[in-house]
Amino acid sequence: MTRRFPRGGWALGGLSLLAVLLPRPLAAAGSGGITVEGRLSAGSGLDLQQARVELVPLARRLERDEQELLGTADGKPVAEARCGPGGRYRLSAPSAGLWKVVIRLPGAVTMEHRLVPLVQDRVLPPLTLAPARPLEVRVTDAAGRPVADARIRAVQRAVEPAAPSGSALTGLAGNWAPALLLARTGPDGRGVLAGGGDLLIEAVAAGHPLVEAAVADRSSIELRLPDGWDVALRVRHGNGTPALGAVVRIGSQGRPVALTDRSGLANITVAETGLQMLDVEAPGGGRRWGELAPAGGETREVAWVLPEPFNTSGRVIDARTHEGIAGALVWADDVSGMQARTSPRGSYHLGLPSPAGSDLLVAAAGYLPARVPPVVPGRGGAEVLLQPAVLLRGRVVDGQGRPVGDAEVRSRVVAGRRSTAREIATSGDSETRSDGGGAFTLGPLLPTAVHRIEARAEGFAPRSRVISPGDGVPPLLTFVLTAGRTLQGRVVDGEDRPTPGAVVRLVESPLEAAEAARILRVSGPAIGYSARATTDEDGWFALPAVPPGRYGLTAGTPDLPPLTVPGIVVTEGAEPMDVGTLVLLPGVALRGKVVDPEGAPVAGAHVRATPLATPEVELTARTDTEGLFTLDALRPGERLSVVVEEISGERDELLPGPKVLVTVPETPGDGDLIVLELTPGSRIFGRVAPSRLPASSPAPSASSPS
Repeated sequence: MTRRFPRGGWALGGLSLLAVLLPRPLAAAGSGGITVEGRLSAGSGLDLQQARVELVPLARRLERDEQELLGTADGKPVAEARCGPGGRYRLSAPSAGLWKVVIRLPGAVTMEHRLVPLVQDRVLPPLTLAPARPLEVRVTDAAGRPVADARIRAVQRAVEPAAPSGSALTGLAGNWAPALLLARTGPDGRGVLAGGGDLLIEAVAAGHPLVEAAVADRSSIELRLPDGWDVALRVRHGNGTPALGAVVRIGSQGRPVALTDRSGLANITVAETGLQMLDVEAPGGGRRWGELAPAGGETREVAWVLPEPFNTSGRVIDARTHEGIAGALVWADDVSGMQARTSPRGSYHLGLPSPAGSDLLVAAAGYLPARVPPVVPGRGGAEVLLQPAVLLRGRVVDGQGRPVGDAEVRSRVVAGRRSTAREIATSGDSETRSDGGGAFTLGPLLPTAVHRIEARAEGFAPRSRVISPGDGVPPLLTFVLTAGRTLQGRVVDGEDRPTPGAVVRLVESPLEAAEAARILRVSGPAIGYSARATTDEDGWFALPAVPPGRYGLTAGTPDLPPLTVPGIVVTEGAEPMDVGTLVLLPGVALRGKVVDPEGAPVAGAHVRATPLATPEVELTARTDTEGLFTLDALRPGERLSVVVEEISGERDELLPGPKVLVTVPETPGDGDLIVLELTPGSRIFGRVAPSRLPASSPAPSASSPS
């Protein structure tokens, strides 16, 4: 059984709203470029004044793999900065593109933040730099002898999940993550990495396959490389010429292991058992991947022919004006890093390593991003329509009007059209942060939807507002954050015993009881402000930093039906607010049966029940093969409206209904079985044909046999 509610938009009171919505493109670069800023802090023993902040072009995957194999440095920064007062920094990108911000500080773990894409000003999440701890890696062969010149790489295992910061569109974008760590072993088979945390260590050497191991907070580790199967891989283009400098990747993760020489030859070693994934990409274009079956024994020569590179082209235009959009960013939705920018007329040309590549993503400041498949050769260029979006500007301040920096400002579509079309590469939700002066720019937002905008910062209670761009709003959105109050209380059962582990949910009015009860039964975010807590061993709970407003409080356990206390009014103040004791009583079940006019059971019928006291809540169940259904965990004495809403399967001749009013039994086992009898319907048969009649002629009638 589930509880759910229709989605809708509610205006949440208690906050003054001033906003600027820009339903037109916002200049991406301008004379000062695109600004990227943020704030750093450092752990004990680190000098933040020595930190160097770099803006580096995000290299193509092929280039990154070449750098790793050759041991060369990362790309040259296009902008650098040092930390100012409060650890704040600011960079300027010369144009829209795929970039990354790199933080380097002697003695600290090097950190990166990928900006995929960067088309408008961004404020990055605050970052605290951690000291780097040396990790000694000893690489040996199967007999325990040291392996010299083995390549070692380490990546962070526990990286924060990808999440938008502004308008991140692919899995490449996300939060801060440690940079890739690389080292080579010396004659003694030892190499040192400067990192920390949970790492995935990989090692590979000539004559040995790649191996990996997980490391968590250790100072040393030994990797033993087994013997493998030697493969002489000869890579050629489709015209028969050798592929010079092609990257050879092994495994499901595509780890680079070799570069081909002038003759297109790469000597690699793979595991002696199991199929090996092989991925080869050449600098001049052409990429092929497939499986390699080990044969064992002597070195085997394998021919690998690359397909011709694939070129795609098109034009990006404004869906409203049908004019070309200059400077729009077009890139492949994969890890290849292939990208292009549109001409003054909006045209683009993009080379892809394979015709079987991923879709293209298109983004420009002030527009909703788009997703399109690559154009098939011979069909000409495609037109990509970008929908003008809404950009919202505002400011976050505290109760004394002082700016609040690094506040999270998020929007979520709560009503209206949420983007589901394939060509639009966003759900309409967005996220950003306030800068050092408390200012923020949020977007792109769907202009046809109703959005809930929320601002939250550490040490403050969050504030939110529901806005509809179509209704028009004034010039600046200001959020005034205060500390909020702590709500506390206790949850017990019918015998006054504490209920540890009870889930307590606070939800802002006008949702109150309905939304709180739904959330406890169905996962998903609330539309208004909400907070969640779990009771301790004595049944106590506390909900800190609750903003002023009207709320509904619900508590429940998997075994006890939720109890809701509506109409809790939270006022300004610093002292805790006691909401009293919530008593949870045992729940009871309501059983029923759905039958046809002959009394035969109807399987697969969808039954909906609505409590009369909270009509926003819906309880649902589906009948089994015997036509039986159960609505469980109900409050004793609760009045329900029960109806068959839908019939699936082979009984589509039956009509939904009827609606029955019932009372939940006071004790388990009481009450009769509810029987819902369905009535048969009629079917209408007909045929729709092209009309050849004059406009004034009557339309032919359709028969409707029963």
